[in-house]
Amino acid sequence: MPFVTKNKSNFLQFTKLNWGKFCYVTMLCLMVIAGCKPSSQTVQAPKPVERQLHVPTGTKSGLVYEYFRLGDGETIANGDEVTLHYIGKLDNGKKFDNSYERGRPLTVKVGQGNVISGWDSGLKLFRKGDRVMLRIPPDLAYGDRNLGDIPPNSTLIFEMDILDVKKKGIYYMDNLKGRDTLKTASGLKYIKIKEGKGTNIAAGQMAKVHYDGVLLNTKKFDSSYDKGEPFMFTVGKGEVIKAWDEILPLMNKGTKYRLIVPPTLGYGEKGLPPDIPANATLVFDLELLGF
Repeated sequence: MPFVTKNKSNFLQFTKLNWGKFCYVTMLCLMVIAGCKPSSQTVQAPKPVERQLHVPTGTKSGLVYEYFRLGDGETIANGDEVTLHYIGKLDNGKKFDNSYERGRPLTVKVGQGNVISGWDSGLKLFRKGDRVMLRIPPDLAYGDRNLGDIPPNSTLIFEMDILDVKKKGIYYMDNLKGRDTLKTASGLKYIKIKEGKGTNIAAGQMAKVHYDGVLLNTKKFDSSYDKGEPFMFTVGKGEVIKAWDEILPLMNKGTKYRLIVPPTLGYGEKGLPPDIPANATLVFDLELLGF
């Protein structure tokens, strides 16, 4: 038995008292519920969440993509420069590439054929700030080629973070306002962006550099960063423009300079058609990775 009492009157008194409390509480709850009508003044829209999943959407080319986070800004177009981090996987989940592990994002120019077709097509679906999954069929990837880590006829899966998008024809170099501009006897100007360590490189040594090159109108004409590979040459042997041969001996490993190169130390009166016109002043961000 759930309740035992030896005194019947006490039992009846206890029962009446608690039954009354129960009825009172029940009536109070019903009154509150009846009075709680929705009010447009008190209802608030749900806050946006960082992770917004979408059902994968197929495209005519066979690409499939899924959003994990939505960014903002304009949709990526041909000619835009896109900086992104990515993980590349096979269908079985095995990883074959990972920019996060290398510690450096990749920058690509869309629609120029510098990457697989699936990237050139797929990136134009996205915007800055998007985090996405892009599934690429073999005919838009490496086809029947055997690349070792990527077997023939592999479907590839890329998880991507679109970090930055620079619109076509414009390159936004870092703002170095307030820093000293130095000048050599030849007329070469340079600004120190980052100091390196160790001894300076000398003529005759092999330099390993990364660089961005733009015209004064900020149009980029070349970039080793975009290609994903450093450039190597022997200092002082005339393998590069005069400005580079002159400035490298002032640099040590890790140094990064901005160079303002007059035509006489660049490509002179002829230029380098079609990207560099005659008598063009050039701007380079030049980073010495090692030697």
